[in-house]
Amino acid sequence: VIPNPDRRELIQELNAAKSLEENDKLIVYFAGHGKSEASTSFWLPVDASPDDDTQWLEDNTIKRKLSQIPARNVLVVADTCFSGNLTRGVEVVDIDINETVYEKFEATKSRVAISSGGDQPILDSVSGQHSIFSAAFLSYLERTEKPFSAQELVGDIQFQVLKTSMKAGLEQSPRFGGLDRAGHEGPGFVFYPKK
Repeated sequence: VIPNPDRRELIQELNAAKSLEENDKLIVYFAGHGKSEASTSFWLPVDASPDDDTQWLEDNTIKRKLSQIPARNVLVVADTCFSGNLTRGVEVVDIDINETVYEKFEATKSRVAISSGGDQPILDSVSGQHSIFSAAFLSYLERTEKPFSAQELVGDIQFQVLKTSMKAGLEQSPRFGGLDRAGHEGPGFVFYPKK
């Protein structure tokens, strides 16, 4: 956990993940500000200014770093404005997943992302300390007792986030997709709750 990381710290952590092994799993969760220019999304670390792109972290840089990590399964969760460019053009579909499918997920190299919304501003918070996306994300993690995929997680929280955001005057809907330029082969990422 890196509270309020600057760009250098984020890059250093992604570089440190090169020490992971094939059977390791990695989740990169970034909650903060984001920007979009020319169909490219950027994370804005604590040292970034919205009006000066010097310290912005481009999605292509993130994907390049992820492609160098030996861990077989990597999930990026981007709770930022304009994070939908990471998962551009991918719709979540309701699928029936079982243990055999999870084994396939585990055995295949995956680089997938969940974004808190599309290519637009998102809500930081309606009430409480979390964004509406992270509140729904955490709620799902806390109440789910069996293994589940990132696709199932997004499918479950999508309506909740959309409904809450519409009450606040926006339409925010989480997205899921593969990061092809990061070495994604498919199909996804599996969570295993602690026993």
